[in-house]
Amino acid sequence: MRKFNKKISPSIMCGDWLNVEKMIYQLEAARADWIHVDIMDGHYVPNITFGIDMVNQIRKMVDIPLDVHMMVYHPEKFIDRFDLDQRDIITVHYEEIENLEQVIAHLKRKKVKIGIALKPETDISVLTPYLDDMYMVLLMMNKPGSYGRPMDSGMIDKIRVTKATIDGSGKRILIEVDGSVSYALAGEMSNAGADIFVAGTSSIFDKTMDLRSGVQKLRGIVNHIRTDQNPQKLTASIDKNDLIKYTVS
Repeated sequence: MRKFNKKISPSIMCGDWLNVEKMIYQLEAARADWIHVDIMDGHYVPNITFGIDMVNQIRKMVDIPLDVHMMVYHPEKFIDRFDLDQRDIITVHYEEIENLEQVIAHLKRKKVKIGIALKPETDISVLTPYLDDMYMVLLMMNKPGSYGRPMDSGMIDKIRVTKATIDGSGKRILIEVDGSVSYALAGEMSNAGADIFVAGTSSIFDKTMDLRSGVQKLRGIVNHIRTDQNPQKLTASIDKNDLIKYTVS
């Protein structure tokens, strides 16, 4: 079966909070690549979402890498409380961190992969001093905490500039896009250079199809594979026992 280069990271914040366990097992059965978990403190952004204990419980449930996006002030206060490991990514925002070098050093001691997120208005050049330590850059396609808004203007060009900057540095750093990752826009984001797609209410959680079909559809779009004629093609490698285990009513 073809190896997919682009990764799908469903944001469980956009799913059914009353059935989180069921949702996560369904995403695992659908072969989501990562699980995106937003940590919000009610200050950096207005909302409050999952806590550290929830993240640690999810880590015990599945083997999928956890893609932890910390939209909080002073992330260094929370890092040691996560029971994460080398599979997982912790992403902190460049903006508002007083000493990013210290936070990066803290994450390295934690032995997790390091991501740095940028708001739409923040120039990619600010990351130049940190490229040696980064596994991933997360580009916000709209203002953090603003749900349901369209993608900010100029963001496709920003993905291209980010891709060119990384390629020019000779580093292997992944580009993740978060916000407005819809079926209509994901292909364009992929063409511009995005590697990981945070899937939310404008794609797999839009309730027009089940999660397995949504992940399959988005994966096909970002990898430029037609899925309309053979909807089982992309999920043919899913073990039937997994589907029996994780399909719950």
